[in-house]
Amino acid sequence: VVAFYAPWCGHCQHYAPSFRQFGAALAASGDALRAGAVSCTAEKKACSEFGVRSYPTVKAF
Repeated sequence: VVAFYAPWCGHCQHYAPSFRQFGAALAASGDALRAGAVSCTAEKKACSEFGVRSYPTVKAF
């Protein structure tokens, strides 16, 4: 599960603590599912390739 975000985005800043808790819970569960985040400011090409048009965007792979 990947959260695509922009550091300047207020909605992203509000959402980040919940997503971090979600990621920690996944890691602690021993499940193979993992969570990560991609800054669309730093990784513009990746965000474009995955069709990210608004922030935050969460996709499961």
